[in-house]
Amino acid sequence: IQRNRYIKIHFGRKFRHTMTIYDIARAANVSPSTVSRVLNGKTGVKKEKRDQILQLLQENNFNLKRAKQAVPTKCSRVIGVLVPDLHDPTYMEGAYALTCFLDKAGFSVIVMNGGDSDRQRADTVACLAKRHVEGAVLVGSKFGSPEVSESIRDHLGEVPVLTVNSSFTLPNVYSVVADEANGVRQCVGYLYRRGCRKLLLLLDKDCPSSDKKESGFQAGCAEYPDVSGHICRNVIATTENAAQAIRLAIAEAPDCDAILCSGDMLAAYVERHMQNLGYQIPGQISLIGMGNTCFSEVSNPRISSLNTRMVDGCLQAGKLLVRLLEGEQVERSTTLTCDLIIREST
Repeated sequence: IQRNRYIKIHFGRKFRHTMTIYDIARAANVSPSTVSRVLNGKTGVKKEKRDQILQLLQENNFNLKRAKQAVPTKCSRVIGVLVPDLHDPTYMEGAYALTCFLDKAGFSVIVMNGGDSDRQRADTVACLAKRHVEGAVLVGSKFGSPEVSESIRDHLGEVPVLTVNSSFTLPNVYSVVADEANGVRQCVGYLYRRGCRKLLLLLDKDCPSSDKKESGFQAGCAEYPDVSGHICRNVIATTENAAQAIRLAIAEAPDCDAILCSGDMLAAYVERHMQNLGYQIPGQISLIGMGNTCFSEVSNPRISSLNTRMVDGCLQAGKLLVRLLEGEQVERSTTLTCDLIIREST
């Protein structure tokens, strides 16, 4: 007897099995929950795929009452969670909170590393689809590329997809986005009120999130005629590269009195390097990180940080995904405000 199959015995004939919801899902190359939505008349399934499923149900004389009894429960459902970099605590704090929430809600979770390039992240989406997940959450703005969008359309078009800090114009994709541009603009205003006039913004690898932070920084500096802002891009927060990159950035803006970093890890490297050079923080230079991660708490002095709401965004995405799987309608896009957490570095 094969798993998940009902066996009918016909005397004088060969054994044959009755199709189940899982067989229909495999034949249509969709998840069991997609078949469930068709059986229960719910939205969220493309017409072509809906027609294919209905035809398979009709061809196999599917028993509607038995089919609804065979609908998969939450504990048999699998949710995919993709993060760009499993080493980055900013993503992992949010992913951990999300997996805990989904586990309590009765779902199984697969967490996968997205990779270093847009092509790798698109391939990871395709790989996740082969696991027949019921839904997916993409964590981080690095997934906001045309390659990933095409991969979602081609491989996950039949299941709800939630994105955190990226968005796509696809019918099955919903987004939760932190307003980082306005948050950075508020950081500039705070530094201005603290007497800082020569500001330096350090950005790590180029990604959509860096673009938002840069635009917020420029908008904030433009509000004050006596403030000058300088931007250094591609400052990578690694032991090998950080010191040299920071040294070059300071050389470009030697008279800066405040530094904003696109991440807390980078801010921690900046703090240590500036202290090694003899600078006093915050006496001579004020320092702000972004992400409000553990790096901002364990540094000495502790680093002020823009809370980009990654944990809150992941939890919100998880709640929206569960509602979608239960057949509810939700908003296409949710915006979260960012707050500056003041600590000793400013």
